[in-house]
Amino acid sequence: MPRRLNVELVGTINGANMVFTVPASDKFLQDALHQIQPRYDGRDMFVGASNDYTVSESGGVGTGFDTVTFTFAPKVGDRLTADYDLDV
Repeated sequence: MPRRLNVELVGTINGANMVFTVPASDKFLQDALHQIQPRYDGRDMFVGASNDYTVSESGGVGTGFDTVTFTFAPKVGDRLTADYDLDV
């Protein structure tokens, strides 16, 4: 399966928005063996609502994971990237 590295997450970085996606044509694997690894200004983030982020399928269950919702709102000038395995 193809792996994407250091991909810029898509969304408005403005100190208010917390929801970001992978580029439009991508869906990422999210299971016991494969998990997206978001980075905030180069630092690894930790999954979980009580940690740094959660993941979801914007089109509903079964449509493929494509969304990362942070538990904080990145500010202007922050950089959000991620490594993930493509769900093909």
